[in-house]
Amino acid sequence: MRRAKAGSKAPIIIIIGVILILAGLAWFLERRMPPGPAPAPGPAVQRPQANVKLMIKGCLFNLGVHKDQVEVYEQTFQVKTEKRYTQGQLASAFGPLKAYGRVVVKDGRQVTVMVEDRSWNIEFIPEKKEAAPPQAIAPARPGRLAIIVDDMGLDLKPARQLAAIDGDLTFSVLPLRPASREVAQYLHSKGREVLLHLPMQGNGGKDPGDGAIYKDMTPEHIRTILAMDIRAVPHIAGVNNHMGSEITPDRVIMRQVMQTLKQHRLFFIDSLTASDSVGVTVAREVGLPHNARDIFLDNEQNDAYITGQLAKIKNIARKHKSAIAICHPYPQTIAVLAREVPTFKAEGITLVRVSAFARQ
Repeated sequence: MRRAKAGSKAPIIIIIGVILILAGLAWFLERRMPPGPAPAPGPAVQRPQANVKLMIKGCLFNLGVHKDQVEVYEQTFQVKTEKRYTQGQLASAFGPLKAYGRVVVKDGRQVTVMVEDRSWNIEFIPEKKEAAPPQAIAPARPGRLAIIVDDMGLDLKPARQLAAIDGDLTFSVLPLRPASREVAQYLHSKGREVLLHLPMQGNGGKDPGDGAIYKDMTPEHIRTILAMDIRAVPHIAGVNNHMGSEITPDRVIMRQVMQTLKQHRLFFIDSLTASDSVGVTVAREVGLPHNARDIFLDNEQNDAYITGQLAKIKNIARKHKSAIAICHPYPQTIAVLAREVPTFKAEGITLVRVSAFARQ
């Protein structure tokens, strides 16, 4: 009986062994087989294309910001407003731009939008409410105004047109441009004040042109570049910056610049391309005559906008007895200045050289 039972177990053991052998063989074959073809890739996902600058203006509009409150210089939007926004409000307003890149909201006063390799800064600058609307200010109230025309030196023609205007405009000439020296000499011969429009590194990767100061330069290199720029534009009385939103907040570099300008007995007017510029502060520390612009006239190149900006700067001049505006030799700007400047005297506005406002 015991033998019969033992014999009956043999077929079961054999079956189990065969199953184990087959399973092992299948595993071995699976490991040795080459992988099958990879699935065909789907279509690449592309980010939608958009005019980021226009979309930022749309986001500001949704916040209730009027276009007259916004000044754009390089990749920076400066928004003058008496309102205070929370980080949540700004994050919500600029949320649609997240489809195109990255949006960073900083302390309710600054928003940075990064799309591919470019960045835009939106800065909210507090502005006190005027005690009375502009139209309530008596037109006869006096004020002094300086207007700097930047970006001169590319061509002599705009210099001739602007010098023909009956008003003491100030001209800022870029160094090392095709007509830099010729333009400076011509304007000086017409009795106009000439500045060096000093190129400096800005944000957004835009090229500031020859003679520019960059953040990675050594102190010796900065002094050499600055001395070369000063020699390139004759008859200069002072300096203002061309671009420079990466340089003017840098206290170390700006101290080097201010000390060199002081050695050459020049003054400095901060174009304020960055709200955190230390230009005026450092100039005061080193004892260099200085000031800063109040408004840009032609961020938008059309008659109505430029005329409106001129009305603003005249009201600032009346209220504070002095004001500084910056513009460019665009055809639209030249046309508005030729029409409006001759009316300043009747309105109680005296156009003066910007050196009149360079204070120690």
